[in-house]
Amino acid sequence: MTGPGRFARLDRTGLLFVLLFCNTFGVGAFGPLLPEIGRAQALPDWQLGLVASAFGFARMAAAMPVGALVARRLAATLIAAPVVLVVGLGLFVSAGPLPVLLAGRFLLGISTP
Repeated sequence: MTGPGRFARLDRTGLLFVLLFCNTFGVGAFGPLLPEIGRAQALPDWQLGLVASAFGFARMAAAMPVGALVARRLAATLIAAPVVLVVGLGLFVSAGPLPVLLAGRFLLGISTP
């Protein structure tokens, strides 16, 4: 395909790029922000630990089911993953109560490739 429509079309490689770009913000920015999150939300250490570990627990629980889904439906997974990432980031940066923070980190963990 040539012309202006070529740039508007997202093929699988373009979707993978968008997924990895969104993932960079979900994973890379969390560590330096953890003390600020704890101060802003007045979270005790154990709750801050829950928020920090939600990502890892989600990755552990979702690794095999998501891998099986990717093996069967690659295109649908590459379309859904950025949407889940954006929802997770939205919940997480909303700085809501503890359950909202946990849900955001959990969604980020599920959608990370």
